[in-house]
Amino acid sequence: QRPEIAAEKIPRLRVTKLYRLLYGRAPSADEIMLGLNYVNDPANSVAGAAVIDEQKCAAWQYGQGEYDEEARRVKTFKPFEWSLDGEWRNTPMPGDPRTAPAILNGKGGLTYEGKKNALIRRWVASFDGRVSISGVLEQNFENGCRKCEGVRGIVVPSRLGKTSDWTAGHNRTETIVDEIAVQRGDTIDFIVDAGKGGSGNGFKWVVTIKRLDGNAEEWNSLRDFRHPSVGALGAWERYSQALLAATEFLMID
Repeated sequence: QRPEIAAEKIPRLRVTKLYRLLYGRAPSADEIMLGLNYVNDPANSVAGAAVIDEQKCAAWQYGQGEYDEEARRVKTFKPFEWSLDGEWRNTPMPGDPRTAPAILNGKGGLTYEGKKNALIRRWVASFDGRVSISGVLEQNFENGCRKCEGVRGIVVPSRLGKTSDWTAGHNRTETIVDEIAVQRGDTIDFIVDAGKGGSGNGFKWVVTIKRLDGNAEEWNSLRDFRHPSVGALGAWERYSQALLAATEFLMID
């Protein structure tokens, strides 16, 4: 939306202006060619983007909070403010030395902290009725720490408190809840906290919430994963996001 960028109608010059704005330098010939190939790829256009159900996406929230083991309820919830490279996170700086990373994406996430700063994927009910939950909690195999205790997934409806929990440590665990009664405005929190160990807390947890009252409506945490952008991103917006996520931009003093 920068006027000096939007006003430039020649693609090659627009790429050059983006580089000068973000990196303080001119792009090489190869970088210009890569940029032009990216914005001309139909897969990166608005038309090539997946169809988004805004109402279903709006049912999900992403953040961190404290889970009270004794009360079996969520004490606090703080939505994430930052999104980078398709992920919600607790800091805009990868490798931020000030805090342990906490990340949620469409398939799962990454957590290094316990119940006081657990990852929370929150679903908000828009109706009165009953729902079931299905999914699979999976410990990250490639980056997992063999000596770590893995992760725990907890389902906490706001009206009932904790209904189920599972642990995944280098394995896959089905996460099934047969029935939960909800009223409009109720929340169901999908909490992940880390076991002992300094790493190995990458995980996957895709869940599906299905209505049981004769309405076949479903919510899926991967399909409905919500980015903070308004509407679908076009090719130039996606290209700008790619440049912002590059290591060169993060290293600029």
